[in-house]
Amino acid sequence: MAVEQVQDIVDGLAGSIRRAVAVDDHALRLVAVSEDFGDADPPRVWSLLHRRTRPEDVDFDRIAAAECPIRLPAKPALELAPRLVIPLRRHGLSVGFMWLIERDGPLADEALKACCRAAEQIADLMHQRLVVADRNRDLIARLLEELTDSDGEVTSAAAEELRYRGLIADDSGVGVLVARAAESAVDLAPELHRFAGFAPPRTMLVRTSAQSGLVLVSRPSLTADGLAGLAAQLHQALRRKADGAGRVTVGASTVLAGLRSAPVARRQATIAAEVAGIIPDFQGVAAWDRMGPYALLGQVPRDVLAAAMLPAGLGALLERGGSDHLLSTVETFLDCGGDKQRAAALLHVHRATLYYRLERVEALTGLSLSNGADRLLIHLAVKLGRLHGLGSSARLAAEPPAGPGATHAA
Repeated sequence: MAVEQVQDIVDGLAGSIRRAVAVDDHALRLVAVSEDFGDADPPRVWSLLHRRTRPEDVDFDRIAAAECPIRLPAKPALELAPRLVIPLRRHGLSVGFMWLIERDGPLADEALKACCRAAEQIADLMHQRLVVADRNRDLIARLLEELTDSDGEVTSAAAEELRYRGLIADDSGVGVLVARAAESAVDLAPELHRFAGFAPPRTMLVRTSAQSGLVLVSRPSLTADGLAGLAAQLHQALRRKADGAGRVTVGASTVLAGLRSAPVARRQATIAAEVAGIIPDFQGVAAWDRMGPYALLGQVPRDVLAAAMLPAGLGALLERGGSDHLLSTVETFLDCGGDKQRAAALLHVHRATLYYRLERVEALTGLSLSNGADRLLIHLAVKLGRLHGLGSSARLAAEPPAGPGATHAA
């Protein structure tokens, strides 16, 4: 579909009814806009400058499900004038929206009919555009797979093709988000594509598979904090769409330079998503730069917790289970850097109780909490236990040592 065709229809309609007209795609990205007739308001000016409409301005969830024209009332707090929105739909799909500002009152019946006829023509063109976009989506998925799951020549070739086709505008700052759903009934693909659709053009690409998805973010101004913020926004959107159907986790990489760094970013985001799904403190979303020791521990193979691979005494401690007071006590004590007063306060116990429990840990493990190396060993073992399912005595006893080539599943 040539955008010029939509633009011609918009210009002709606006000239005939003497009202400002705009057309967005299904993700509220601006496709065509007419001149205004003194009826523009600040939100329209903002959308022209940014080439998109803000969802919060226009009750997006409501209009996305609409099948007939809707009048949106004025919002004085946003300086938003009344609007008529005509949903553009084909074959049950939302393909876009036509906007008309009604600052000077509702359209007359004949003008409204003309708008609806124009909307029918534009909907056909927008559907054709969406079909082409779906073909591009398959191409993008293939290139992202080659870019992020490979290395060397394959990654370089995929990066070059993404740049050559103009799918990425600037790769001086690159990051990856990985999303996962715990239940097979949760399809993340629609929301992932919608999320990327709100981004500026050529800054986000999406690849999806069963119960998971990957978003490549490429912006020259991208920061670790900005990427972490995007991860939190995506997690919130996915949780809302899942609506209790299953747990969703999101992991974010750090920001790296160049598309060729995408395999590293993908692995970081994958580990972050895994950790976010296990450690309650992360509440389902984790960013690589904010994971503390779990960024490193998440790369350690699970089989280090096999009974045969654990130093004597640590297996007995871990097998007590994640809710055991000895484990929580020694973990809190070590998290506090050995500050017994602070640890006792966090645990809500008397210091004498803390001392007693720590002595029991030493007796059980045969290690000394006054020895730096022993403290490090216990701390690592407890954190790894948290990460890999603390307290599964059957697993600890049954897992054999890994072969020399064993690696983390990320």
